[in-house]
Amino acid sequence: MCGIERLWVHRAARRQGVATKLLDYICGSYVFAYKMGLGDIAFSQPTPDGQAFATKYTRRNDYLVYP
Repeated sequence: MCGIERLWVHRAARRQGVATKLLDYICGSYVFAYKMGLGDIAFSQPTPDGQAFATKYTRRNDYLVYP
């Protein structure tokens, strides 16, 4: 339902919940009157740091990826 093409947080601000807050906001407001679940989000070819974040955020090793 929602593809995350890029999600970048400055190195000095990482591990402070910034990316999590951004995705939480998207899940709650992307579609009017619908809260998206973790299975509704796909990531585009994440970097190694992005892979670690996506795995932690979705609580899955097999999170959705789109080309």
